[in-house]
Amino acid sequence: MLAQLHREWEEHGVTVLGISLDYGDTEIITHYTNRLGIPYPILLGSDAVATAYRVIALPATYVIDVDGMITNHITGLVNMEELEATLKTQLKSQVR
Repeated sequence: MLAQLHREWEEHGVTVLGISLDYGDTEIITHYTNRLGIPYPILLGSDAVATAYRVIALPATYVIDVDGMITNHITGLVNMEELEATLKTQLKSQVR
């Protein structure tokens, strides 16, 4: 679903990033993303990242605006319709 979101929303200035909180190294992440054909960057997270974003469960989805502020946070599974509605609202509010 995030790959589809990446493809469909990239032209609107939306960037999809994944953060792996699995303990390991970038080699494991690279292997995983290549094997699954994930088209967006996956970053290596840490306990500090999880604490900073107040991750209490996975998956966790964050919408961050152009100023770097978290505008929406969803803990648990999210569907495409919910994410698209959130992004549409976000993009409308950022028109200046």
